[in-house]
Amino acid sequence: MATGGEHTHELGFAGLTAKMMARRRDRWPSRMAARTAMLQNPYFAAFDKDVFEKVVEHDLKPTGNGDEVTLVTPKAMEVVTMMRLMKGESNKTWTDWSGAADQQIGPGFYRAEPSDIALRLQDVRPPTLYVWATNSPVGRQDYIDLLVNNTGSGRLGSGGKRKGCVELVWVKDSGHPMPLEKPKETAEAMIPWIQKMARRWVSERESEKGEFHVTKLNPVWIKSLEKL
Repeated sequence: MATGGEHTHELGFAGLTAKMMARRRDRWPSRMAARTAMLQNPYFAAFDKDVFEKVVEHDLKPTGNGDEVTLVTPKAMEVVTMMRLMKGESNKTWTDWSGAADQQIGPGFYRAEPSDIALRLQDVRPPTLYVWATNSPVGRQDYIDLLVNNTGSGRLGSGGKRKGCVELVWVKDSGHPMPLEKPKETAEAMIPWIQKMARRWVSERESEKGEFHVTKLNPVWIKSLEKL
């Protein structure tokens, strides 16, 4: 399984993203001013037109100071979802910080879930579809192979790729936030998998009826029970 070093590309992306989030603007004199400013940001400019308008509508809220608006989700919350200080405010330690080296992103910072995911990946039980963007900065092939080949492959897992329970599809010409940049293409990439899993569910439900749906006790079972 992956070690902290093998997660470097992902954690580097997290650190860079956290920096950008921490420095982003979070107040505008009006919703229209926010819309204009956001369109000048390449990140938001790449969004699907309809999605962008929903972002302007739902990701901003009034501050109570005239027409001024701010982010619904504080940028501080955005930052700590990407990386955290090993020692928080008042020198308090976060509960998910174990002190393990593979949680560390850089001096003073950590991210807990990548190493936890690596430990549990083989035991994933539900069928899993990985949807990846061709222009994603975390799209390194060795990392993708790690996920696809290990998900559900353990004794408690779904059977993984070997049993058709794990697949990978791509959304072409999209960056990392593909549902926001290309929502239709993302949905279309997922449709075959959803249809396949729906057919599988129907088939398994029917086969399980014959195996587990019992309406009458077998006389042999009763005689064997009486001998206990």
